[in-house]
Amino acid sequence: MFKVSLSILLSGLVLNGLVVLNACQPKAVESPYARFPEHIKGEWQLVTAYRNEQETKVLDGTFFNFNADQAMETNLPLNGPWSSGNLQATYNLLSDSLIMTAENLSPQTFHITVLDSQFLIMSTLIQNQAFRFNLERKQ
Repeated sequence: MFKVSLSILLSGLVLNGLVVLNACQPKAVESPYARFPEHIKGEWQLVTAYRNEQETKVLDGTFFNFNADQAMETNLPLNGPWSSGNLQATYNLLSDSLIMTAENLSPQTFHITVLDSQFLIMSTLIQNQAFRFNLERKQ
């Protein structure tokens, strides 16, 4: 009788231990970047631009248009103020970074600090100048 009770008691303790261990496992938490691919799609208009933390109006009218197939278009003058026209490129999202690749340009990395359904804030270096772009989704 004692052996059977001890066996049942030990089985119960082992089972409780497994339940407690399973409850202590970390829960799957969605990455803060998981929704970036769905949120980035669409056209974004520049609201405010900063060059070296000083507001600049030079880039007024700048837009970014991101497609689902990782193609993008922008009128950001990455070749300097003399460049004109829209730039066709591709982009790749890697956690909080967007890497833009275009013909005849080095890859351009933008660090995303805010991205939701309405607002996009990203920063980059252009010709050794730090830029931050506050953009709003075009309605």
